[in-house]
Amino acid sequence: MRCRTDHRIVWIRPATRVLCLAALIWLGSRCAPDGDISHPCLEPDACMDEAEPGGFCVSSANCKEYPGSTGCVDGYCQCLPDCEGKECGDNLCGDTCGICPGEQVCVEGTCCTPDCEDIECGWDGCGSLCAACEDGLTCVEGTCICVANCVDKECGSNGCGGSCGACDDGIDCVEGLCDCPYESCVGHCCPIGELCSTDKACCAPVCGGKECGPDGCGFTCGTCALENDVCDHGKCVCMPDCSVVQCGSDGCEGSCGTCASLEKCSDAGQCICTYGKCGGLCCSAGQSCHNSICCTPQCAGKDCGDNACGGSCGDCGSGGSCYNGSCVCGPQCSGKECGSDGCGGSCGSCGAQETCNDAGQCVYDQQSSGCVAGGGNVPAEMVCIEQLGILIDRYEASKGSGNKAVSVKGASPWTAVSWEQATAGCAAAGKRLCTKMEWMKACKGPSGSTFPYGDEYNPLACAGMDYFDNQGCTNYSWCTEKTGAATGCEGGYTGLFDMSGNKQEWTSFCVESGVVEYCSSMGGNATSVKGGLTCQSGEEKKKQDTETSLQQGFRCCKTP
Repeated sequence: MRCRTDHRIVWIRPATRVLCLAALIWLGSRCAPDGDISHPCLEPDACMDEAEPGGFCVSSANCKEYPGSTGCVDGYCQCLPDCEGKECGDNLCGDTCGICPGEQVCVEGTCCTPDCEDIECGWDGCGSLCAACEDGLTCVEGTCICVANCVDKECGSNGCGGSCGACDDGIDCVEGLCDCPYESCVGHCCPIGELCSTDKACCAPVCGGKECGPDGCGFTCGTCALENDVCDHGKCVCMPDCSVVQCGSDGCEGSCGTCASLEKCSDAGQCICTYGKCGGLCCSAGQSCHNSICCTPQCAGKDCGDNACGGSCGDCGSGGSCYNGSCVCGPQCSGKECGSDGCGGSCGSCGAQETCNDAGQCVYDQQSSGCVAGGGNVPAEMVCIEQLGILIDRYEASKGSGNKAVSVKGASPWTAVSWEQATAGCAAAGKRLCTKMEWMKACKGPSGSTFPYGDEYNPLACAGMDYFDNQGCTNYSWCTEKTGAATGCEGGYTGLFDMSGNKQEWTSFCVESGVVEYCSSMGGNATSVKGGLTCQSGEEKKKQDTETSLQQGFRCCKTP
């Protein structure tokens, strides 16, 4: 046995293996210094690069690699040989599973006896060739033989010393065929006008006056040109076929029929509607099917709108709207409080001390303020919104003498009021309708809260549906609370009441859509639930409406 370190090899007797292992553990992977051979495992020698299976090792890198190698285990190179079912050949560990006796050879782990006795060609039964035949010969059952070849030949050599046939006297054999002046047939030259029949005899075809059919020599006098032709006594006769078609060709240059008006013949020979079918009838050009009736679109003089057939006369594109069949400019005021509507009009106007920015939002002019909370120019019935420099009524408007808007606690709100009436009511009081932006900022307060009183919904704070349920009023469209009676609905500024619920309130913000003008009404009412009671909630109502809901009210603003 050999014991390996990094730089020395020692040969060890079995009795000293334990000492060898102990020495290597002590030395690690280092070779002994030159001249130090005091330990029985170490003798001056060169370090080995690879150890065979069973040899000593420090790591798997010291072991020679075989298919069955398992690496260095307990200081020895290990390998698992595999000879199961084998009597010879490689054992996967650098050795053999056995050696075949005598002249036998190993074939896939089995000893095989080659047999080439009494054969001159072919294989020996063990995967090797005994001998090959000379060029031109074929090995058949161990014997080299010549196979005659007369394919497509009527004369000349058959390749094995024999002949494929002979030509008539005076006729040469050229590349296996008799060089006849007209046609050759099995070595004979046929007379002019005759040909070699399918029976391999010279034959005179009989085709006088015939277009088709047999010629008496195994061939035909011709084929018919048309698809539906049949050969009848040597003549091509076309048989029309209209069994599965209504129209179109009959296969014999004739017709199977014509289609009715508004119909056309399909490629499959069927009559189909030219412009589409509706309710069992064919429509005319330009018509479409609507409610099972062929409908003619009514678009004369129209650029857009309904075509009376369930479709459209045209699209006005982005920014346009259709009015009486004509495309008109559609105001673009979504998300805007002020500025141009894109159609030569305005999306709204800003309040005092406000300017319209590029985004169409009214922003407060920080350079001046029209009022100061608690100041002498704030009327008792109004609250100062210093951020905006405006005054806003504490309460929803009540109807005073001369149709003047009045802001007073404990009164019935002015309801069923149109936008025009609300505007006039504020003007009679020396005030104006609040802009949409003024109204929302007053409702949200300095902190920008969701509801006038804060960000969390309180169902009993403001006079919405939940509030009136608690009051026992369930016919919500008729439910009304006195101004300021819902004491929990104070805000967004101190002293400001009912900005959410009770009555929805008109603002001055209006936009045009075609010939109709819509104005914003904010804050929800007695019929509103949580989502409709936020400071952001509202809807667009027709400015021209004179018949309005009992839930519609307003309040006024003023610029000091």
